[in-house]
Amino acid sequence: MNKLIAVMLRFRQEPIAFMSDIEGMFMQVKVHPEDRDCLRFLWWEGGDITKQPKTYRMTSHLFGGLWSPSCANFALKRTAEDNKDNFDVKTVQTVDKNFYVDDCLKSVVSEEEAVRLIKQLCELLSLGGFRLTKFISNSRRVMMSLPETEWAKAAASLDLEEECLPAERALGVLWRVETDQFGYDVSVKDVPSTKRGMLSFTSTVYDPLGFVGPFIMRAKILFQELCRQKLDWDEAIPKYVADQWIRWLQDLPKIADFKVPRCLKPSDRLEAPVAFQLHHFSNASEKGFGAVTYLRMVDASDRIHCCLVMAKSRLAPIKPTTIPRLELSAAVVAVKLDQACRKHLEYTLPESVFWTDSTIVLHYLRSEEKRFQTFVANRVAQIHEGSSSSQWRHVDTNNNPAYDISRGMSADEMITDERWTQGPTFLWSKEELWPAQPDLGDIPTAAEIKKAREIYLTTATEAKATKTTVDQLFERFSSWHELKQAVAIILRVKDILRKKSDVNRTEPVTGKEIQRAEQAIIVYMQ
Repeated sequence: MNKLIAVMLRFRQEPIAFMSDIEGMFMQVKVHPEDRDCLRFLWWEGGDITKQPKTYRMTSHLFGGLWSPSCANFALKRTAEDNKDNFDVKTVQTVDKNFYVDDCLKSVVSEEEAVRLIKQLCELLSLGGFRLTKFISNSRRVMMSLPETEWAKAAASLDLEEECLPAERALGVLWRVETDQFGYDVSVKDVPSTKRGMLSFTSTVYDPLGFVGPFIMRAKILFQELCRQKLDWDEAIPKYVADQWIRWLQDLPKIADFKVPRCLKPSDRLEAPVAFQLHHFSNASEKGFGAVTYLRMVDASDRIHCCLVMAKSRLAPIKPTTIPRLELSAAVVAVKLDQACRKHLEYTLPESVFWTDSTIVLHYLRSEEKRFQTFVANRVAQIHEGSSSSQWRHVDTNNNPAYDISRGMSADEMITDERWTQGPTFLWSKEELWPAQPDLGDIPTAAEIKKAREIYLTTATEAKATKTTVDQLFERFSSWHELKQAVAIILRVKDILRKKSDVNRTEPVTGKEIQRAEQAIIVYMQ
């Protein structure tokens, strides 16, 4: 199955977008007769439970079955595979890459291509018993090419020549179709001021691409403060936390004014971009860390456009951790964002550029001959797997948009601050005007470098002198136990001769004497 992030990123690639849904997808896929016994259920005719119930079996996959999405998705892709010779490659690829369960999200370059693709998709899927319906598009021409019975419910009664296109949910994200922007529509309800209430309500702000990550980070920080105090789930929260929580709730409705363009490409230009480049910014604080990704595009006239692609934030561990370690963790997040974007975006992307305001991170990445402590070494290895040290650059904190995601922002700040949605101003300039790179110098003493271990080498050579009597004695025994017995008797005789013991030499050797003999042998050998 396709990942939600993958489908959403591809949905943002081109200016003309449309969305549709497969009607009753699970019910169109039959269950093999041998497997239907696991779907038995009892049924009382007429709802009369006094009668003997009848046993039925589901013949199709049911909504709510954990296996249903994968089975239905297999049948969907198999339909495309079986009929690929009769349809365009783009149509078959759309079935393979642009469906998330029963939802189809697709963006194309032109209206003509959208009309043709929709027609072929409907024909292809019908061969597998699937009906594609509930269409919505940001193009009126695309909508008019379809029967009104196939429009989404919100658009069914609209006069497209006079009325605005409605807003729809694109995999849970609000898509304002008329303006072709992603937005948020969250209503504040009565939320109990407890740890359970905070977590429950914060989770309702659905944000898979991290557009409002800085705003949600503030609520996450408050929740972590309660975890740090080890409050119970339904215990009343302290007043100073409750005051901040109330302010966050009052701020929440303002997020409705925050918008992000759906299409990554600029909508106000006729020329299509000819060059694409990903820029990733990472940052960390004692509260959290994260990274944010921007796509920089240049057209044939050397005009530049930048836009927010996605972001990811993480809370700092409750257990105190050094800022350099958190900065390194943020750099790992940046590399993972790069891997996701390069995998799912169908642009020609050269080497990405990574930005950090932490010079110690740059030292770690460029000191490949050093041996670091385990925590640092593991994360440096992860970063080197997805990037090279030459791709990493230094940016000052004032020009680092990831600063916002590591500390949080209010709704007003997010709405008015263009740096978050459009990237820092230097990205809109030519490369020679980008921030100059500092001379890092020697790696700082605070770096977690493993101390060099002193290794001493000893060589053993066979002595030319005649072997001693003790050496000859040792060579006579091939058993460790027998050697200790013999040495124990010798030591006993030695004590008798020195009149240090009156033990009869014919008595059995004791355990204490065996231990004494073993120690004497080891001392002699050393």
